[in-house]
Amino acid sequence: MNCVYTGTQYALDKQVNVDTYNTGLNFRLTIVPMAYTNFEMIENRPYTDKDVQRDKELKEWAYKLDSTKGEIPVKMLSDKLYQWTNNRMQDAQEDDSQIDEDLLKRCAWHGINYAIPFIVSRHWDQMTLDNGRWKPGAGFKLDKTDWKLCQLIVNAQFAFQRFFVGPVAEKFYDNQAINQTSSHKHHSRTKQAYMNLPDIFTMDDVIRCFSLNSPGSGCSRLKRLQDDGLAEKIRSGENKGKYRKLT
Repeated sequence: MNCVYTGTQYALDKQVNVDTYNTGLNFRLTIVPMAYTNFEMIENRPYTDKDVQRDKELKEWAYKLDSTKGEIPVKMLSDKLYQWTNNRMQDAQEDDSQIDEDLLKRCAWHGINYAIPFIVSRHWDQMTLDNGRWKPGAGFKLDKTDWKLCQLIVNAQFAFQRFFVGPVAEKFYDNQAINQTSSHKHHSRTKQAYMNLPDIFTMDDVIRCFSLNSPGSGCSRLKRLQDDGLAEKIRSGENKGKYRKLT
């Protein structure tokens, strides 16, 4: 059953804890933090015609999506999510992080499953009717915007997993005596290496900051930084040919 639940940290701790870590429940949940209200209340206002129209449109989309059938052609997203997971898994290996390896295993499924309804809605003009049901037409094709949405979701899921489930995983592996250093928090080696890069950097900076031993390793690391939206090549100006950090 899929549902949306608003709860407290205490309620979450009852579901996600050291005893349930091996059940996989931790990785099936998408846990999103709620913003602080700062003791402010939502404005008390009348239900307007705009509200009526908004709710009507939401209801229409619910019926449209419920009446779809067939297979959504998402190979592009599947390939990119595979590469995203592979990049993160290489980071986990370099950091010797069993925790990140665990937390990564279901992120891609969250990314694609949450993105698909929005993607289908966005490409509705490429859907066709077939015996009263909607299905992707021959021209249904995903683009970079679809991937950006999916990438946003998968990055958020991984970050939330680390925040909410990471401490549970630390306790679990500490109790199992598998990871003796997991009980204290620190920057991962890959994150620290990225932080050490200058804002404008070269391949030599990548090799130096990430402690790599060959230009080939530097090229692989640089490609991963670009794939993840963390760096871009400078195409003009005095720094042409160098690279720029994006976060």
